[in-house]
Amino acid sequence: MKMRNIISRRSLAAIVVAAVMLIAVQAMCQDAAKPPVAPAASGEMGSAFEIREMLIAGWPILSVLLLMSIISIAIAVERYIIIKRTEHEAGTFFPAVVESARAGKGKTDILTFCDQAPHSVSDIVSRMIKESDDRESMLRAATRMIQLKVKELETRVATLGTVANTAPFVGLLGTVIGIIKAFQSISATTASQQGTKALASGISEALVTTAFGLFVAIPAVILYNHLTQRISRLATDIDVCTSEISDKLTRK
Repeated sequence: MKMRNIISRRSLAAIVVAAVMLIAVQAMCQDAAKPPVAPAASGEMGSAFEIREMLIAGWPILSVLLLMSIISIAIAVERYIIIKRTEHEAGTFFPAVVESARAGKGKTDILTFCDQAPHSVSDIVSRMIKESDDRESMLRAATRMIQLKVKELETRVATLGTVANTAPFVGLLGTVIGIIKAFQSISATTASQQGTKALASGISEALVTTAFGLFVAIPAVILYNHLTQRISRLATDIDVCTSEISDKLTRK
């Protein structure tokens, strides 16, 4: 199952890369097929630098970046809700179990409490107690359950990191394509002044994709680091609690 998931993720990444390259090549071919642009009037000079015109010119790459932005935001919101809920469950369940162990309650009472708790984190303590009476065996069982819980919480977080790493490169690809189109426009013009205008317009349009790529990547990096740190901190807190619980139970 794990190998199938890896293969499916690689296939999805390959499809996305192929789509980006296809869109880029199509945009270049469409631009190259356009007839030479006649010299613009002086009143039309400012319109080339309008944001709307830049967005329209860079739509093939910007559409991909917009899709990546939507995916990253959706993953971040969904993972944040799940991690926040797990933190709340762990923050109420484990202190209660620790207090029960400190109060001298036995394994049967704690197992009953775990079965009655409507939390997924209760499985960690339940499996740890059912594993063995030996402290080392209990800690190994707790470690395995914590690793499974961390793996569950980290679902799709790696995709968020992938978006953070690839978005600047997608924007850079759009910039390179825009510069190529700008030089194509220069070669299609005769007047030097008009060629300079075409170069400036093309470069400004090209830089929009780089800016948008950074606009997508920076929040994705922040969210990725924030979520991974919260997961790591939660795993550490659970590990400390399970260690104390095993100490109290094995001393009886």
